[in-house]
Parts: sequence; C-alpha cells; structure tokens
Amino acid sequence: MLSFHYISLLIIGSLTLTAYAAPPPLSLSNLELREELGMPWIDVKFDNPQILEGKDKKTFSKKLSGITIDEKLPVEPHNSYGLYTLKGRYKFRTASKYIMKIMLPIDNDAKAAEAFGEVKALKIVGDLVDSGLFTDLARGFENAPVIIMKKKSGEVLSTTTAFKAAVAGKDVALQTQMKSEALKLMCAEVARIAYKKKVLHDDNHENNVLVTLRGNTVISVELVDWGPQGTYQINKKLVTQAEIEHWCIDGWKNEWK
Repeated sequence: MLSFHYISLLIIGSLTLTAYAAPPPLSLSNLELREELGMPWIDVKFDNPQILEGKDKKTFSKKLSGITIDEKLPVEPHNSYGLYTLKGRYKFRTASKYIMKIMLPIDNDAKAAEAFGEVKALKIVGDLVDSGLFTDLARGFENAPVIIMKKKSGEVLSTTTAFKAAVAGKDVALQTQMKSEALKLMCAEVARIAYKKKVLHDDNHENNVLVTLRGNTVISVELVDWGPQGTYQINKKLVTQAEIEHWCIDGWKNEWK
C-alpha cells in the first residue's frame, strides 16, 4: 500500500517561495542555463522557486473524487507511477478526454518543486484539468498526488502505419520527409505557445510530439509532457516568434534526422 499522508506537511512547509512583480535576479545556475541553451531570452525552469507562488503550493491540497481509471498507458513518464486513461464522467464531462498522471511520493523539496512547476506550466498553456490527492485502494493508491490533463490527439511518428510502412519498404526519402515535416510543425507550435504564453517546451523528443497524418504527410502536431526538466519561462521582449521557431529547428534538427 502506498501512503502519501506526509504530502500536506511537505507542501505547506518545505519550500521558501517568493512572489514578485518584476523578474528576479538570475542565480548562477540560471546564468549557466542561459549559456548552455544559448539564448538570453530564456529565463528559468518551471521548478525554480523564484517563479512559484503561494497558490502553487496548494496544487495537491484537495482530495479528488469521482475518478474512474480505465487503462495504464505503455509509457514511463518521469517522477511518476504512470499515465492512465479515465472512463465515465469527471466534473460533468466525458472522462475519456483526459489523462491522469499518478506521481511518485513527493518527499523532498526538489520533487515538490518539479510537481508544482509541471502543474503551473500545464495551467498556463491551457492543458490542466485538475490536480490533487487520489485514492484507489484496490490499485494500491492512498492520497496519491495526481495531475489530470487534457488528452491530446495523434500518435508518435514512428508508431504510425505510414511511417512503419516506409521503414519496412526501406523508403529512406519518405522517412526523412515525414520527420522534416514533423520537425517544422513541432517548432512552429513550440514558438507559437512560447510567444503567446511565455512557456517554452524544449523536451521535443519523438515521444513528446504527437502527429496527425493525411496519407504520408504530417499535417499537425501536439506537444505533450510539460515537466520542468524541459520547460522554461521566457522573456518575449527579447525575442520574436520567428526567432524561437528558428532556434528550435536548429536545436532539434539532428534529433529528427
């Protein structure tokens, strides 16, 4: 049996969080982060206490009810027991439109900041449905911290029928074409969200990008996984949307060859 009774105490008292009206001075680690990523418009990761406010500490303060788990997805997201589809109704809406992430125990400051930061990012980009404590004793969960988010459409490119057929047929040109289309659409979406919401998605590995195809052509993408490991706050006064898109393509083109 998994127990998370200590989470309330951790959430209330573990972090020293500072709200601010203007961007705070960068710590050495953030200066190093900017140098590593190569752009002055990238501020901080979403697990940085400088951008976490008092309300963020209440992310998992309420108990959730009316949740019915359907199936566990065949993925292993960071810092969690897994992602689950839901069934029935939740908050008067069709629950199958949502995904629930069941977090690992939040037993230190770093894990708390990661969890708070992910919920904050999801909320800003409009993908958060709910968060709180979930109990399903039959599955071994008692007061487990969970994040419920919108379910995105599409598939990982390499799992699509069209791409697998190109691999089976040794059609390298078609594989390259589809990857190139996905990369361009992905970075356009990264830039659009970053410039509109000031949230940069920079964990753009294949598994975090869902594509929709028409025949052998990638026509749209959805970004998933807004965990703080690859999610940053940006200062859009220092950059244009086109510059973000170019930066994304330049940084991820080798990954998507």
